[in-house]
Amino acid sequence: MATIYNNAYLVLAASQAANSTSGFLDRRDESFSETPQLDARNALKIAKLRNLNGTVSHIYCRERTSEPLHQHRYKVEEAPLNRRGWVLQENTLLRRIVHFTNSEVLWECIECLKCEYMEIEDDDLEENSRITAGMVRNAQFTRTKAYNAPEDLHKRWPHLISRYKGLVLTHDSDRLPALSGLARLWQSRGAGEYLAGIWRDHMPESLLWTKGKNTECKRWDGYMAPSWSPFSLGYVDGRTSVRRPAFIFDDSDSYTMTERAAQVVDAQCSPVGNDPMGAVKDGFITLKCRMGAIRVEGNGRFHWADSLLVPYRGDSPLHPGIWGVVDWDGPAGGFFLKDVSLILLGYGDRNSYIRYVIAMVLMPSETVPGNYKRIGLLSSPREDLRKFLEGAEGRVVTIV
Repeated sequence: MATIYNNAYLVLAASQAANSTSGFLDRRDESFSETPQLDARNALKIAKLRNLNGTVSHIYCRERTSEPLHQHRYKVEEAPLNRRGWVLQENTLLRRIVHFTNSEVLWECIECLKCEYMEIEDDDLEENSRITAGMVRNAQFTRTKAYNAPEDLHKRWPHLISRYKGLVLTHDSDRLPALSGLARLWQSRGAGEYLAGIWRDHMPESLLWTKGKNTECKRWDGYMAPSWSPFSLGYVDGRTSVRRPAFIFDDSDSYTMTERAAQVVDAQCSPVGNDPMGAVKDGFITLKCRMGAIRVEGNGRFHWADSLLVPYRGDSPLHPGIWGVVDWDGPAGGFFLKDVSLILLGYGDRNSYIRYVIAMVLMPSETVPGNYKRIGLLSSPREDLRKFLEGAEGRVVTIV
């Protein structure tokens, strides 16, 4: 289907329809039913229509209302059709689309979004909206070399899947397949190898996802992705009982990597079917990195970052200090007082005086002996933590 939408000349979208049996040529909502009667003498004529009886009719722009321009984008994004998970990639891959909303018909293409009175959204506003909402048209990638740069593609991807995760899917197993068309487009533009929702060439930066604070996360019913993929994390119940993936990409200074300290040696995923961009049955990444053993201490009363990290050597702590808190992938109490490991991923700089260590928290895998699984992420400005990790043993670590 992704190929069909990508090659379509024009797509008509029944945006206001709640399902496949609903109509979309209904009465307009009340705010638009009060639009003044068109005065053909002063209106803008935009097209001619030849009738079956040989007469000619004209099509005019309707009179502009006082509605803010950004409301047009809102009508498109919040329409029932566009809250469906599969529709995001369809909207993004096509070149031209006509949206039938509950108030008006809107035109969208690679250059603009126009309403019935032919008003075009402000370029800066519209460009920003397309980036943050993920509505990036195919041709926008070819407009300048900057759009083709892998670093730009990698920067846009978290925005795209953050938009995608809030959309409705009937089957949880469609989470990765419904994203495959966009992944294939990104790959064709130079993003590199795609692995269960993230990009190998953008590791370890693409591993810096977390669970939202105070978020009660539930596990998927079946296997979704390896522990290092954001889609492995589980879901929260959103509006109207929608299962929404729980991950977030934290763009704060503490999780903005400015220097890498881990190197990807190997990474693979095994697809469930024939589509390498779709659902996966297993996967791993192998990193060359610094790895140190740690002990988790805390009261475990909360389900967010409440537990502390203390280094240890045998039964004796290296020092009585603590290093900070962990953004756990699951309830903190589940890892309470267990010996786990920390691997150094990289560094982030808030300013010239504060440098953050960014590390991943691991524990041994229960299913693959000798391998590890991710259980959390840590960012800390502590100098002693930096020295501990930089002095830790260099290892080749496989995470499943």
